[in-house]
Amino acid sequence: MNFRILLICALLILNFVTYLRFRKTKFNYFFFVVSLIDSLHIIVNSIFHFNNAVIYFSYVSFCYFIVFPLFENKIKALLLLSTAVSLIYYIDHPVLTMMNVIIIQSAMIIFLFTSIRLTIHDKEKIEPFKVFLIASLLLNIIRIYFYFNELSMFMLYFDKITVVDFLITALITVAGPAYYKVNLPTINKARASKQDLNQIEIQVIELITKGFTSHEIADKLFVSKKTVDFYRASIKTKLNVSKKSELVTYYNTNIYQSYEAEN
Repeated sequence: MNFRILLICALLILNFVTYLRFRKTKFNYFFFVVSLIDSLHIIVNSIFHFNNAVIYFSYVSFCYFIVFPLFENKIKALLLLSTAVSLIYYIDHPVLTMMNVIIIQSAMIIFLFTSIRLTIHDKEKIEPFKVFLIASLLLNIIRIYFYFNELSMFMLYFDKITVVDFLITALITVAGPAYYKVNLPTINKARASKQDLNQIEIQVIELITKGFTSHEIADKLFVSKKTVDFYRASIKTKLNVSKKSELVTYYNTNIYQSYEAEN
C-alpha cells in the first residue's frame, strides 16, 4: 500500500471523526456529507474506473451548498440553477463549470466570514473551526484552479495538497464547535469611547452616514467647514476608525440601534 492510498484512507477516517464531533450542531449534515462523499467517490472510481475531476468538483460543491446551514433557500435555489446550467454546457464551455464551483466555494467562505464577524461583535467570542473551514474551502479553490489551468501541477502537488487538507481537517476536529473568548482592542475602545462623543459629533456621524459632504454638514449645523473637519478628525480618533464605511457601521450598530431601542 503506497503513501497516497494511506493518506486518502487516513483522511476518510478523519472526516468521519469530524462528523462525530459536530453531530449535535447545525453543521452535522454538512460534515456528514463531507465524510460520505469522498468515500463514495473512491468506491465508484474503483468499480467503474470513473475519474473525472470536473464532475467530482461539481457534485462535491452541489452537495456542500445543499446542506450548508448558513445558506437560505433562495441562495440554494440560485446556486442549484447555476450548477445545472454549468453541467448542461460543460462539454462546450468547461470554464462555466470551473466558475460555478468557485462561486459556490466563495459564497460559503463569505457566509462563514460574516458569521465569524457577527459572533465576535455580538458575543465577543469566536468559533475557530469556521476559520479552519474557510482555509479548507480556499484549498478547494486552489485545487480547482490547478486542475483546470495547470493539470500537470495538479498531479504533481496532489499528495502535498492532500496532506494540507488532512492537517486542516485535523484542526477543525480538534477545535470542535466550541466558542472561545476574544478581546479585540478596537471593539473595546469603540465601546468605551461611545460615551465620549458629544451631541454635535453624533449629529455629524449621522449626516456622514446619510451621505452629506462636509460643506453640506456645515450648512445644516450653521458652522464652518473647518469646524466640521475638526469634528470628523475628532470622531475618527475617538472611535479608532479611518474609513467612512467603518463609521457607517459604527453608527448603525451603536447609535441608530440604541436610538431605536429607546423609542
